[in-house]
Amino acid sequence: MRKHVTVLITLLAAAATLVPLEAAHASGPQPVTFTGYGEYEYVVPNGVDRVRITANGEAGGTGASGGAFGGKGATVRAEFAATPGTTLWAEIGGFANTQNGGGGGRGGGASWVETCSVVISSCSTALGTSNDPRFIIAGGGGGGGAMSSQGTGGDAFSVFFDGCMAGSAGANSPDGTGGPGATCSGGTVGGGLGTGGGGNGGDGYRGGLPGTGHGSDGGGGGAGSSFIGSSGSDYFLDTNPNTAGSVTITPLTPPGAPTNVLAKAGNKSATVSWTAPADDGGYAIDDYTVVATPGGASVTVPAPGTNAVVSGLHNGVRYTFTVSARNAIGDGPNSIASNAVRPHRPRR
Repeated sequence: MRKHVTVLITLLAAAATLVPLEAAHASGPQPVTFTGYGEYEYVVPNGVDRVRITANGEAGGTGASGGAFGGKGATVRAEFAATPGTTLWAEIGGFANTQNGGGGGRGGGASWVETCSVVISSCSTALGTSNDPRFIIAGGGGGGGAMSSQGTGGDAFSVFFDGCMAGSAGANSPDGTGGPGATCSGGTVGGGLGTGGGGNGGDGYRGGLPGTGHGSDGGGGGAGSSFIGSSGSDYFLDTNPNTAGSVTITPLTPPGAPTNVLAKAGNKSATVSWTAPADDGGYAIDDYTVVATPGGASVTVPAPGTNAVVSGLHNGVRYTFTVSARNAIGDGPNSIASNAVRPHRPRR
């Protein structure tokens, strides 16, 4: 059964689980993690024109009767341009295989994000074609072969080429051979031979099938392929350390405003300190800029520094200061003005 969850900016905390990795991204549009089989909707928040997506493929199942372990799913992460107000669809557990009759482990389901809902026939029929709406896919791990510790399922991540990662082949067993991992360009579908062959992991272009043939052990199923569209950047590829599939979408924005800005007068200068913003916008903060009013004297200091000396001020003039932070997306808003100070000559 498919699930439909519309994620609005006012409901983000209630609709999804936040990712610990993104804990510093606290006061602006929040990262959202989708788990559990089904399809989910994500509405790009206002003011967001770039997102980071992390897709995790599901691990393959263990073969029956003490069979081999399934392979790991893939972790695929990349950044993409986005348009505020548009909807993206996240699919968890797509193309998962059931355990075959010979006891081979089920292939893990893929996870992906697409530009339309697979509930709509024009979208579902485009899967695996040149009009495929998916732009990031994490393949599932291959299922383990039955009754043999040797027929381990293939891992979904192995090598990166032209945006596509081919799944690893499943391991051989006494009664069967693990098939190769599926490829993004239409190669053979992996799968362990033997009636107990492990199922293939779900992948970007087809659902693998359980192995068939002779014997009862069966080789491990080949893992599904993974994919990053050409519009993706700053990508990261690995095996999923967890067994479950998931998708996390992180809005990327300029950082929030620094807080607790305090100034202390000096001779023709002032020392200004502040607290880093609670919201880093999804990127590490690069630097801070401090600006004096009146006059506009300024200084920029690299993060993680949180204090600066502003020089070139006039003694006896009343000044306040604001601080802004900058990350890879851009400059954040100014802080609330500091307390007022008057620079002065050193007192004897």
